[in-house]
Amino acid sequence: MEISRITADVFWKGEARIRGVAAEDGGRFETEIYVRGERIFDYSCTCPEGNSFRGPCAHARALWEAYRERRKEEKHPPVYTSPAVREMIGRVTQNRLARAALETGGACALLVPRLCPERGKLKM
Repeated sequence: MEISRITADVFWKGEARIRGVAAEDGGRFETEIYVRGERIFDYSCTCPEGNSFRGPCAHARALWEAYRERRKEEKHPPVYTSPAVREMIGRVTQNRLARAALETGGACALLVPRLCPERGKLKM
């Protein structure tokens, strides 16, 4: 079985959607898996066995293995946020929460984050 066109979208808290095409015996099957950590928690495939309650089909399992192999070959993880950026986001969020609480007298407030690149630096 050959897996091609692998793409991955990484979401919050380590969840990812991985898409690819599995070619087997002259057929091509669009396959999509959702993983959390190191486990498939949902999948779909255009093969006759796709979307069954018996667990992932052979194409979904092959896509997962191909993705894991590709990830091992990469030098860095798909998404990385430096500690400095995480600290900056936390500090700005705390400051804005404190300011919003004071301005609203403790009532609910809507915060909308905005990242602005300026002269090679990122400002919030």
